[in-house]
Amino acid sequence: MSRMSREPLCFVVTGAQPRQRAAPSVRCPTPRPLAGTDRCPVVVGVCRRRSGVRKAPLVPLSERLVLSTVEDGVVYQQLREKLHGASVYLVGMMGSGKSTLGAYLAKALEYAFIDTDVIIERTLQKSIPEIFAQDGEETFRDVESLVLESLQSHVRTVVATGGGVVLRQRNWGTLHTGLVVYLNGTPDMLAKRVQGGAGRPLLSNTMHAPADSTIPEPAAIEALSARLAEILSEREHFYRQADVTVELFPDCSVAETSRAVAAKLIRFIEENPSASSKHRRQHSSAS
Repeated sequence: MSRMSREPLCFVVTGAQPRQRAAPSVRCPTPRPLAGTDRCPVVVGVCRRRSGVRKAPLVPLSERLVLSTVEDGVVYQQLREKLHGASVYLVGMMGSGKSTLGAYLAKALEYAFIDTDVIIERTLQKSIPEIFAQDGEETFRDVESLVLESLQSHVRTVVATGGGVVLRQRNWGTLHTGLVVYLNGTPDMLAKRVQGGAGRPLLSNTMHAPADSTIPEPAAIEALSARLAEILSEREHFYRQADVTVELFPDCSVAETSRAVAAKLIRFIEENPSASSKHRRQHSSAS
């Protein structure tokens, strides 16, 4: 990092995303609690399969009432009001959809959207694989931390982070200036998403496997899944430091996952008023 530390790095982040057209309504029948409980069998944003609708898990009645009796978009308005300008940081493994989901959520909240990997590439004028190959992972992590710290002054922003940002405890000081959402997907699902893609330095050796015609595609995906499981096992306890965890399903759309994130964040803020007050104090002056 000595070569790069001679001159200060400059990070330029531009404007908020345009306002998003309202998505289809989330409508549910009148809530009917199960006998002896306050829970109803519904899901936040039904995920449809070709063969039908996935069996819905039990969701607290209080959470269901929030989502079943309002027009779509109001859930984002509620979240925006509760955030008081605090930023939302998305963490998770490669292939978890942080960039795609982050852009969607930012539009829904009328927030700005920032992808830290994009800022790093623009700052160093190299691709992520080139940075790893030419400068090493430690240099990448150093710059990643600097980029993250430069975002502390930003408000009303959704930030998609790199998969390994959680590895440095230093970064958590910045992450927790906002609300942190962990997007949790299984290694098998992540493997299918990243297979054949480029720009994954930690998977470079495994990603080359499909080019070998002697290795059938299922075997290549299995090898990729095993590598992702290994990486996940090293990071899982770091990811669990997030404020909210959202499970990913292969049959859920971006819109459905985004609504699940919004609902989880609303519930977290309501159940943790002290945390909400902390974020409000941190960002009220900038709002």
